[in-house]
Amino acid sequence: MIFDNLHDSRVDEMRPLHILVIDDEQATLRSIAVVLEDAGHKVTSADSARTALDLLKRGRKSGEDPFQFLLLDIHMPGMTGPELLDELENQDVRLPSLAITGLAETETAERLRGKGCHILEKPFHGEQLLECISTILQPPQQFPDI
Repeated sequence: MIFDNLHDSRVDEMRPLHILVIDDEQATLRSIAVVLEDAGHKVTSADSARTALDLLKRGRKSGEDPFQFLLLDIHMPGMTGPELLDELENQDVRLPSLAITGLAETETAERLRGKGCHILEKPFHGEQLLECISTILQPPQQFPDI
């Protein structure tokens, strides 16, 4: 993965978020954290879906929803990204989410898209990641009736 520190105006206008990043590869976690933190976001990293569930549960028990965005790998040992999203849905936890994967055109990726999770294919640049997050968080455009 190659990351850069360029920003377009849409990304610069994005409010700082607390983003939960889940990936079993430490190098990927570090690289993504650097890009997001350089853009002004707070990052909490989890090296497994189970760890992410624990972090989310602790936050909810304290009466807070500590994260505003979820960025996760699709393929992880133990509990996969899609299984994590299913569990969160069962717990009525709804967060805007972006899944990263090396294979965006798979049945799993299509299933995630059907659940409203966006997909970013590896490899990607830091700017692509930030633009994708910004796009996901944009309010839907309202078009006037004609």
